[in-house]
Amino acid sequence: MNYIYLLLFSELVLFLLAFFISGQDILAPSSMFCAVFILSTSLAILNVDNWNIKYCFEAYWILTSGILVFVLAEWLVILLLRATPHKQKVIRNNLSRGRQIIRVERWKVVAASAFNVICLVWQLWEIRKVVSSVTNPAMGPELFFQYRSITSYNLVGSTELLMNPILTQCLKVVMALGIFGSFGLVNNVILLKQPLKKNIYFLFFLFSYILSDFMTGGRSSILQIAATTLIISYILYHHAIGWGYVLSWKYIRIAFICLVVGLPVFYLALPLVGRSTDKSLFDYISAYMAGSIQHFNQYIQNPSPDAVVFGEESLVSLQSFFWKLGISDYHRISHLEYRALNYYMYGNVYTFFRRPLHDFGLGGMYLFTVIISSVFSWIYHAKIKYQYQSFKNDCTVLLYSFFYRWIAMGSIDQMSTYLLSFGTAISCVILVAVFWTMTRLRLVWGSKRKEVKNT
Repeated sequence: MNYIYLLLFSELVLFLLAFFISGQDILAPSSMFCAVFILSTSLAILNVDNWNIKYCFEAYWILTSGILVFVLAEWLVILLLRATPHKQKVIRNNLSRGRQIIRVERWKVVAASAFNVICLVWQLWEIRKVVSSVTNPAMGPELFFQYRSITSYNLVGSTELLMNPILTQCLKVVMALGIFGSFGLVNNVILLKQPLKKNIYFLFFLFSYILSDFMTGGRSSILQIAATTLIISYILYHHAIGWGYVLSWKYIRIAFICLVVGLPVFYLALPLVGRSTDKSLFDYISAYMAGSIQHFNQYIQNPSPDAVVFGEESLVSLQSFFWKLGISDYHRISHLEYRALNYYMYGNVYTFFRRPLHDFGLGGMYLFTVIISSVFSWIYHAKIKYQYQSFKNDCTVLLYSFFYRWIAMGSIDQMSTYLLSFGTAISCVILVAVFWTMTRLRLVWGSKRKEVKNT
């Protein structure tokens, strides 16, 4: 029996369970988690013959039980919060308070834009320097793929082949400005119907971040911005009209439109990062979105060697951090081994569950899943849902949206490799600092300062 069809049926049942447990909330953690698995499994089924998929029962059971654990963990958090008197009061007082326009002073826009330009030029110079130390640098986008090949697909044996550490932190500011740009566009242009011309700087911040990612040979920023914008717009829309309205079906349509538009853009962006493919759009998107389902099955049938250190696959960024400090000799690339889908298509992503399963065993995988689901569920249901616009709440929304790809990419890969790191902690601090600077910081200049003193 090919258990992939039973897998899809089980995911649909679990989605309905998660959907009603969360109060028909389509973007609640477990609802979205189930939804992305349904999408990936559906695409995999369309390629059953092309990829020669023969799904085994063990792979089916581990995926299904893992998703069930994720759903049940959120349900437990909801039950605990409902027993809290304060939360009951917040739900009863669920009235719309609207949103306010985000206004950014001109000098901040100029300073932030100049900072982005300087960082992008500096980044290009650093990329050429790293590539030149290994091979002859190419011209145009091919340079970006050379850089990615050196620093991502192969193990960097020396810190000299890494970017300037100061620039690395500056690029975190560029990323934070990009997320802030998404937040500002949603708030001002989409919700409050302000003219785009007056908010064009938000778009510049957004594209600066995407360009910075392109220059490293990656395109993950497209998916991150898509997930970030989706959850930000969902939450801010509730801020504007109140949390009593069910917007799920509206956002199902929006998510579908984002997929129809976003995935072809992701495919067409290949030449911009110096890469090419002879695969059709359907083959490429299927391999990217659904290959992980088959690769997990292949991993279960033919496991890779046991882990040699704790968190070998799940905590790669932390291991790399200790290596850079000279504390540890262990260092590895984040990518996993490639496996064939057919004679011309390969992939190396294995869903949310492979890395913790490999590192910690089945029980450890369940515990890992409970922790991730509980943290996301607590933040969403206790700190975001039924709350309204304030500086503190907006910061929570920004941080939650920054991590939301952990769920939105769950059917593709385990994001702990990238998000459980010291650099992520710094990024969170920078994100809040950027938001505070752009929205709260006030400087008084010249004659205005005298007027303030006289008053």
